[in-house]
Amino acid sequence: MNNCSSTEIPVTRGTAARDKWFAELAGLSNERKNARLIAAAPAATTVNIFSVYCNNCGESIPDEHYHCSTCDDGDFDLCQTCVSDGVLCSGEDHWMIKRFVKNGKVINSTTETIAPKATPSEPKAAPAIPEDLEVPVATRTCNSCIQGKLIASSLVS
Repeated sequence: MNNCSSTEIPVTRGTAARDKWFAELAGLSNERKNARLIAAAPAATTVNIFSVYCNNCGESIPDEHYHCSTCDDGDFDLCQTCVSDGVLCSGEDHWMIKRFVKNGKVINSTTETIAPKATPSEPKAAPAIPEDLEVPVATRTCNSCIQGKLIASSLVS
């Protein structure tokens, strides 16, 4: 006879084992899926493509620096420390542009530049005037006199 009451549902071992096996299988499947997603995901760190080094001190410059597009075949860079110490490129008429490296891209500043070096110039001597050159002396003349001379010279010619 059956000893089960009408309110209890009999569970056989086969059904419980099968449900447990499916639950474990689903859990393993989710773990594998998550592992694949993590392995396929790109790295969270941004890799900087550019390596900028100071031409004066040789230190790596991670962000802002000054650049001369003429010296060293257009690859002359100085760090902020060297520029603050008064170091500039060797060109006398070269402009240095402030640059930034942001998210792997070089951005030129549109407002910050360093003007070319000021060259100490010797005072220029006034041009020599030859002694035999006759310098006309300015005289004051009224308009009537000038018009009269123009009329007289046109009559003579």
